[in-house]
Amino acid sequence: MNSLLDIAPMGLTVAGALIALALICDLVIVTASAKRPVPVRAGAAGGSGDAETSGGAVVSSDAEVPSNADDDDTPSDDADGSARAALSGAVDDHDAPRGDADGSARAALSGAVDDGDAPRDGGAGTPGAASSGGAGTAGAASSGGARAKRGTLAAYATGFTLAGWLVLTAYLVVRTIATGHGPFANQHEFAVAFTWGILAAYLLAEWRLKLRILSVVVLPVMLALLAYGMRLDTEVVPLVPALQNSTLLTLHVGCAVAAYGAACVSFAGAACYLLYNKVGFLRAKPIQVYDMVGYKAAVITFPLLTAMIVLGALWADTAWGRYWGWDPKETAALVTWLIYAAFLHARFARGWHGKKAAWLLIIGFAAVLFAYFGNHFLGGLHTYA
Repeated sequence: MNSLLDIAPMGLTVAGALIALALICDLVIVTASAKRPVPVRAGAAGGSGDAETSGGAVVSSDAEVPSNADDDDTPSDDADGSARAALSGAVDDHDAPRGDADGSARAALSGAVDDGDAPRDGGAGTPGAASSGGAGTAGAASSGGARAKRGTLAAYATGFTLAGWLVLTAYLVVRTIATGHGPFANQHEFAVAFTWGILAAYLLAEWRLKLRILSVVVLPVMLALLAYGMRLDTEVVPLVPALQNSTLLTLHVGCAVAAYGAACVSFAGAACYLLYNKVGFLRAKPIQVYDMVGYKAAVITFPLLTAMIVLGALWADTAWGRYWGWDPKETAALVTWLIYAAFLHARFARGWHGKKAAWLLIIGFAAVLFAYFGNHFLGGLHTYA
């Protein structure tokens, strides 16, 4: 087992290389997708000069979104809080995702909004497709070839990401067996566990939402954390007394890893929303999709943070004889919880969407990172890590 521990750090290098390759493939896919127009419902009012109108209006992906189109800061009366139409003057009210259980938001996040691998427009049912004869056939063949290439790259990207996650899983399993405890004894172990949670959350989001474009935010964050973890001391040392209640602490850290991974996906949705008018390939998707991704991931993050704090309090009572002592790490975790609570309250009670909601999610993930890195400068009872 010691020999496995000696070579295990090489696995982190391999995982990092695999994720870097996945990121490169995803960047090629999303930039190629940006050259295709975003489809909108036929009959939408006010198409631009770049829009095609045969058989259904489409808006060029290079078209600018009006400054007020992504600033949905006024309260909404919808029970779930719907995202306003992102493409003002081109997308009608029926295209904006609603928060209801079976509304169009889920269609936008699944089949209707694909991951850049499915055809967008000009299909067999479009009247304009039959108007160009042989030229149309050649164009369809060319488009089909491009889609096939994107599909191959997408398969490689997902394969590299999954392989990287499996390598990280193997590393954590080997280290857990060798040390006899979960990955929570020091900052290095939790850094690797943090990256593992981010990848797991992203793979789940890619599978459920078919939104590959999130990788351009999530994977760089994961690679930065992995690089940080690889620089830390990997030596196996005996557990300090406070960490010897393995069951409670493992559950506490497990909830933290899952919550932080979901928070990173939520952060990605918010970042894509705020950068929508500044980064061309983000406009390959309707802007309200990113708003809904941030919200859905935050809905998962909040209960996991709640469980993390409750389990941490139970563990603290066992380790230090009190449930809560306003330790800096505890306080940072509470502040993070309050930020996500404020986001969900503003969403449900005030109908917040758009920039205000996105900035709350950005601040929330910044608080997650502050709580994690705070061990270096906050002091307190968590400095063992």
